Amino acid sequence: DTLSCSSWPTSPGLRWEKRWCDLRLIPLLHSRFSQYVPGTDLSRQNAFQVIAVDGVCSGIIQCLSAEDCVDWLQAIATNISNLAKHNIKKINRNFPVNQQIVYMGWCEAREQDPLQDRVYSPTFLALRGSCLYKFLAPPVTTWDWTRAEKTFSVYEIMCKILK
Repeated sequence: DTLSCSSWPTSPGLRWEKRWCDLRLIPLLHSRFSQYVPGTDLSRQNAFQVIAVDGVCSGIIQCLSAEDCVDWLQAIATNISNLAKHNIKKINRNFPVNQQIVYMGWCEAREQDPLQDRVYSPTFLALRGSCLYKFLAPPVTTWDWTRAEKTFSVYEIMCKILK
């Protein structure tokens, strides 16, 4: 990563040209963001990080105000959501109607850990057909759908909620 983004004046009397530069490119398809300190439920104030599907992280992005932070998070979330919807449309072309994907995205699952009170880990959920799939990473190939960490039938989920 280099900071070769500014046009440095080569002659006296020329002005600096300020512009944005890319220090790290993070693909947003199946990426997630977090405002929390890892392993805790403590939220960072006016800060967040973006984590790509391959684990590449933006690092902590600190905003000047809560409003700026909300604006950035909304813009990033909108882009992630739009990419996911587009990807779902492409994937659904290969599935019959009763096996189509309705939703795919990340959530934070609370793990049962006797040593720590609050341990959260990222979990990828997908609602496809009549099943909810729980993955450690997003399914990319047809084979990945057979390797879900856990699969729930939608009627099982509804019964658990009603109990």
